[in-house]
Amino acid sequence: MNKEQITSKTEASIRQQLYQRGYATCIDTMVSLGWLNPKDVSRWQKGEIPYLERVCGSNLGHLNTFLKAYHQYAMKNGYKENWTCYRHKKTKKMLRFSKSGNEVVEKRYATHIVCMECKKKEKVKEVLDGEKNTK
Repeated sequence: MNKEQITSKTEASIRQQLYQRGYATCIDTMVSLGWLNPKDVSRWQKGEIPYLERVCGSNLGHLNTFLKAYHQYAMKNGYKENWTCYRHKKTKKMLRFSKSGNEVVEKRYATHIVCMECKKKEKVKEVLDGEKNTK
């Protein structure tokens, strides 16, 4: 998969998530790209996998391209980025996304894209259609 393909598939997944529920997550986007298995995500959330990148079906170059595309989409379309704390349910220990544990990388993975106008279901289609027309 090249950079353009990663970017277009990432944007399509974000649009679909925004349409369905008003927000998008990196994890759900990576699942829709086929890079993560939902069972592995569940195992990670239970603490069975030390960091999510370990079970990701893509290389670090593709992941970096994906993260850039994910955040650029939010910025260019005026969506709010909302950091979300991912913790183990029982131990309350922070879950790691990356092998390095770098704070900047961890925050990028844990950021959700939120469409404030999409909170009202009737506005979702209008907002997303307007977004398509401005491109």
